[in-house]
Amino acid sequence: MSVNLEGKHAIIIGASSGMGKAIAELLLEHNVKISIAARRESILKSIRAINSELVFYSSVNVNIKSQISHFIEQALEYHGQIDFIINTAGVMYYQMMLEANYDEWLEMVNTNVVGLLNILHSALQPLADTKGMLINITSDAGRTAFPGLAVYSGTKAFMEFTLRALRHELIDKGVRVVNIQPGNVSTPLQDISTDETAIEKYQSQHTNEFLNANDIANSVLYAMQQPQNVAVNEILIEPQKEPI
Repeated sequence: MSVNLEGKHAIIIGASSGMGKAIAELLLEHNVKISIAARRESILKSIRAINSELVFYSSVNVNIKSQISHFIEQALEYHGQIDFIINTAGVMYYQMMLEANYDEWLEMVNTNVVGLLNILHSALQPLADTKGMLINITSDAGRTAFPGLAVYSGTKAFMEFTLRALRHELIDKGVRVVNIQPGNVSTPLQDISTDETAIEKYQSQHTNEFLNANDIANSVLYAMQQPQNVAVNEILIEPQKEPI
């Protein structure tokens, strides 16, 4: 039987668009208390308008450790103990390595790698205190390297292996670590690339029936609804026509 999530507290980081926003809206349908963070405050406000009693929000840059720490402290004060942490913050650029767009390299590393470490450093202990669940949106690019996504694949591989090791470390604490590994998803993340050569060569090849953000939200909900003795460690979810 599915676990009833009503009244549970989920922290969602990266909630202002795409998968994070879809997850937040789906959890509100199940009467989950949510604390949401992202940089775009206007969208966070629109989510809070759905049910102001269930939503705490704060404008946060995941790259800045002090902002993440303060947000976690505020969420604990507002909604109490943390049952779930859902990290959807991420940046992806299609790019050719020879173009050497260093600023985009660093943005992916700072968001996908440093951002994850900021979350773990700030939130692991409160999550361990409640035998909670840590859910991360990684990528199928963390399982195999894709041309045109070299740095992105590297950041997602870092996430995958850090979290796999963490899963083993936290067994005795009762904490479950879930890696959601999407393939191509139709979100704003697909539209920020600036390298026209890489976009034409690689992104244009992948147009067959992209997933949508709700598909990922439903996979997150499935993992959350499992009883304490069930660990859904990984969910690889891709368009049917694009398996790795």
